[in-house]
Amino acid sequence: MEVERQISADDYGFLLLSPTVLELFLKSKGIKSKKILAHFSKRKEDLNEAIQEGILMPVNQIPAYTYSIFVSTEVSLDSLYDRWEVVLQEGEFNLKIDNSNSLWFISLAQFHNWNPGNFGTTADYTGYLTESGAEGKEEFEYTGQKYRLDAGNYLLTVMGLKRKVPEYEDEHNYGYYFDLRPAKTLSDHITSPDRSPVFAMS
Repeated sequence: MEVERQISADDYGFLLLSPTVLELFLKSKGIKSKKILAHFSKRKEDLNEAIQEGILMPVNQIPAYTYSIFVSTEVSLDSLYDRWEVVLQEGEFNLKIDNSNSLWFISLAQFHNWNPGNFGTTADYTGYLTESGAEGKEEFEYTGQKYRLDAGNYLLTVMGLKRKVPEYEDEHNYGYYFDLRPAKTLSDHITSPDRSPVFAMS
């Protein structure tokens, strides 16, 4: 069964992380500001360290679309080939999940004023209602999606997807597949963030 969710790339991207893992990293660095994006933009060495240590994984510098997202713990890539084609692949990357057993996909806009309490609830998603189109049709924009995942270290590969037959306007015809493989330890041979992986598909 195809398990498809959505995430809005507000501010041109989103992050994968466990919020409590990020909080421990911020405390270890003495980072008290809630403007996480501003800090990482200014202190690239902190961002690169966070990526290398699996604290977070940015999928950024992409159009501000609503993307379909699929995770290998819920759906196999083979089951998507009838509707989707893989148009890019990046990775491997490290990713660390703690005993919260939660992996969140969170829109970048949420990190201008980071509040981890927004993602510590029992809810599996966050977002807001918005109006779109000439008729003002209400749509729900997902700013966060939570997946339940066993605690541990993972190796992550990111694959960009495009619908074989467009079903909607352009901004709803793209997605990402996240292949997560358990690992005993974090890898020293991941894709370097200095290489600036490319995730944009249009």
